[in-house]
Amino acid sequence: DIKIPSDDSGSVSPTFPSIKIPTIKISTDVGVSNISKDYIDLPTFSRDITPSTIENIFLLETSNSSKSTYLKYRTLCSVESWCCNNPSHTVWLLVNADRIWDADGLVRRLLRLCSNLNVARMEPKLIFIHTALFGLYRSKRFPKSPWRASHLSDLLRLGLLWKFGGMYTDSDTVCLRSVAGLSNVVGLGRDNHINTAVLHFEKQHPFIKRCMWRLFREYNWQRYITAVESVQREILDSCNVTKNQLNTLPMASPNPCHDFKILTPKLFYPISWMWTLNIFSPKEGFLSIHISPINHCLIVYTLANT
Repeated sequence: DIKIPSDDSGSVSPTFPSIKIPTIKISTDVGVSNISKDYIDLPTFSRDITPSTIENIFLLETSNSSKSTYLKYRTLCSVESWCCNNPSHTVWLLVNADRIWDADGLVRRLLRLCSNLNVARMEPKLIFIHTALFGLYRSKRFPKSPWRASHLSDLLRLGLLWKFGGMYTDSDTVCLRSVAGLSNVVGLGRDNHINTAVLHFEKQHPFIKRCMWRLFREYNWQRYITAVESVQREILDSCNVTKNQLNTLPMASPNPCHDFKILTPKLFYPISWMWTLNIFSPKEGFLSIHISPINHCLIVYTLANT
């Protein structure tokens, strides 16, 4: 089990653990005129390269759909934190392009630093085939979505966990500690709603199968959070609780959800989404107010892409 430092009243606040993540300097010594140095051609996930373990961590970049794309520095920072704090896991960064721009050499440096990192091109059909999501992806409903990139990410996280098992995380999270002790978990957000930004499930877990079929039935291309709503309804049914009772699940004993767990907000979402952008532009007093919850979490969800 994951052990979180105690924050009992009257005790000395724990110091923030030192995260030993090497600093990568952005290099300008790579020529920009040579196309072979400007870009990295990627293998296709699930065709050219496939997970050989269930200890996977998946991050996705679905915002671009083209022959080439670039990765934001914050995305690479997220990837670096997951790699360095989870050396026993294979970290997968899957992008929606054939190649990625790397004229500054930062991606190559990250690949050399992190021996457990794989960067690959994703082909959604290869991930969705033989699941309920394949029919939804090929249906007339999905292309209508004005949030197609976000909805594609919602579908892919379920498909990846079903087929390969492991952890899915949004690419705007920072991992502070190893997640090796987690298994079959969903995090509760601070607004008393289920948040699917971080998930862990074993390969072919029944809950993920139920979520895929529910999403196939309920998908509403006009709703931005349609997938999250379907997952939350499946949790309410599986755990036999009402929406107002969600905040009781992390502490419930025995566990009413049986084959998965709902985790307290402090582990994945220690800061309300309304304050996350202040992480990058801290106001006076912000760190003193919020450093305590950060000290007790595994992951910080930064919403850096908003």
